[in-house]
Amino acid sequence: MKKKLGWVALLSVLFGQAFSSCSGGPEQGTEQKPRVTVQAAAAKKGNIGKYLTVPGTTLAIRVEKSRSPLTGKIVQLRVLEGDPVQKGDTLLSILSRESEAALLGARQMLVRATTEAQRQEAQEALHMAENSSSSFTLTAPFRGAVASRTVNEGEYVSEGADLLEIVDLGSIYFSADVPVPYASQIRKGMPVQVRFSSMPGAPVEGVIAAIGPQADVSSQSIKARISLAKIPSALKVGTVGTAAIRVEEREGVLLVPRSAVYHNDELNTYLVAQVEGDSLALRKEIQVGLMDSTQVEVRDGLKEGNKVVTVGGYELPDSTLVKLL
Repeated sequence: MKKKLGWVALLSVLFGQAFSSCSGGPEQGTEQKPRVTVQAAAAKKGNIGKYLTVPGTTLAIRVEKSRSPLTGKIVQLRVLEGDPVQKGDTLLSILSRESEAALLGARQMLVRATTEAQRQEAQEALHMAENSSSSFTLTAPFRGAVASRTVNEGEYVSEGADLLEIVDLGSIYFSADVPVPYASQIRKGMPVQVRFSSMPGAPVEGVIAAIGPQADVSSQSIKARISLAKIPSALKVGTVGTAAIRVEEREGVLLVPRSAVYHNDELNTYLVAQVEGDSLALRKEIQVGLMDSTQVEVRDGLKEGNKVVTVGGYELPDSTLVKLL
């Protein structure tokens, strides 16, 4: 009987040690390690605007297209497309058809002259043709650049033919196409940010300078002329871009980063992962207001200083243990 009780006692001790080893025991602790590493930011007060984004293109207020006042020959061409010009610079010269014929005839007489009298007569004819020649010299009307050219040196042009087009680069503006349903939201003086795909980087700041009085029948849009605060040197006429018109602004509202907010398409609700005590992420529904490309207005559901997950929160289960990076 004593032998059986001894075996029972021994088995009890061994079983207890095994159980203590599997459960970890109080000596090894019960703290669980975080499962997900995330980044977070605090909700804070600030300003946010509502933007209306519309397409458009650059135009210039000062554009001058020159035409030939006479029929003649381009005897001098000093500029090509893209060349900068200063006011008063000589661009090209045209010799009238009649003057060219007189000069050509006098020069042929001089070549064919065989006697001194003939040479003297030809020289007088050439001198007279040069002094009475009719020509036209085109000069730059203002500081700008050559936008287009339709002639070459040595070719003949008729009266009224297009020659060059000069653009004042300092008069470039952005012409935005605003859909008619949104026309009532814009007004003169509203701030605008214009972006060009061909010019990556910071947007060009501007304001609405004027709004067209009538809509385009085919596109059902109106033109809004946007004056640019600073015209980039690389900006050209005819460059396509998009204008973000700030139609509303709210000051001193609660904001969180745009990356922290997730939309539930099925319920049409907005969610964030709020961090409690730097270790626990709780999924929380919020009421949102204005949004822009970087931040979201929170009208209800959070308080100033609350931390929300900005990186690593997508589809994060509720009550997930996290580690802040």
